[in-house]
Order: sequence, then C-alpha cells, then structure tokens
Amino acid sequence: GAVLISNSQILQLLGNVSSSGSITESGAGTVVLGDAGAVSPTITVSTTTAGSGIVFGKNITLNRDGVLTAAGAGNVTLSGTVNNATATARGLALNSTSGVISLNGNIGQGSNGGLASVNATTTGNISLGGSLITTQGNGGQRYSGLNTSFTNDLTLVGGTGNIGFVGTLTSGVKNLTLTTTGGLSFGGAVSGLGNI
Repeated sequence: GAVLISNSQILQLLGNVSSSGSITESGAGTVVLGDAGAVSPTITVSTTTAGSGIVFGKNITLNRDGVLTAAGAGNVTLSGTVNNATATARGLALNSTSGVISLNGNIGQGSNGGLASVNATTTGNISLGGSLITTQGNGGQRYSGLNTSFTNDLTLVGGTGNIGFVGTLTSGVKNLTLTTTGGLSFGGAVSGLGNI
C-alpha cells in the first residue's frame, strides 16, 4: 500500500525503500538519504506498481547517491532543495517510465558545493521549478523527457560535465544560462524562451 510519512524532525533513510504504493513525505522536518559510513554507494527509493509516485516535500541532503524510481506513469516530485551532506559530491537520478518529473527547488547550492550529477529520465515531461542547478566534476546534467520546461529564469552549471536535453525545451519567456566546459546538446526544438 501507500507509504505516508509526516516528519516533524529529520527523516534519515538508512537503507533502500521500496513500496507497492505511492511514497509521500511531508511535515516540518528535512530528509537525509543514506549514511556517510554505509558500504553501498547508492540509496534507492522506488515504487513497484504502475502509477505509484514519489513525493518528497522538504529539503533533501545526500550522504549517498540518490536514485528515485517511480513505476509506470507515477510522478517523481521534489519540492525542496537537494544538496550534498558532506564535501563528497553525490549524484541524483530521477526515473519514471512515463510520469512527470518535477524538481521544484534549487539543486547543489549548499555549503558543500554542486552535486556529482543530475539525471532525470522519463518518456513523460520534466519540470524545473527552481532557478539554479549546479553539478561539479564531469558527471554533468541530463534531462531526458518528452519536454523539459522551466518556470523561472534558470541557470545550469555543469562543471566539466555535459549538459543535455533529449526532448523539446520550453519556458514562459524565461532566460536560460548554461555554464560548463563540457558539451551542450539539444535533442529537440527549443521554443518560448527569453535569452539563452
């Protein structure tokens, strides 16, 4: 069934989480994925029933690489910021078969610098609601969806990694700034933007 978590304090997930229903986190507390001393390099949160989504309503810090996977048309929604828990950069991967992936906060803006990588993959749409996403090193950023849209002026900083969009790219006449010493790629039409 569905997993509903309302945390007033810090919620730390020390192991992988899998649910046949949706997973929804809310409340006043923040979220920590993984333990800095864990052997596994990743922590996964996943749903197994088609259409079951994943929602984290508060800010997330990563002690391990975070992999969030929703089954079928399940949406993946991160409402807060995502940052490294320590000086070791961590990766963030968001996956859905055909649901919407929404990143609504700034990513990689904490005192421990940019994430190692950001990857969003779905045959549905991707929505970027923050204003700044930063990765460091060569991990880069890849937004692989039917359409990627953003609602605010958006800056993507990729370090030495590539920044790529697989589908179309749209916005409500907002500006897009891309900064990287790696490659830039656009796999579909770019429309409705302000300055690039």
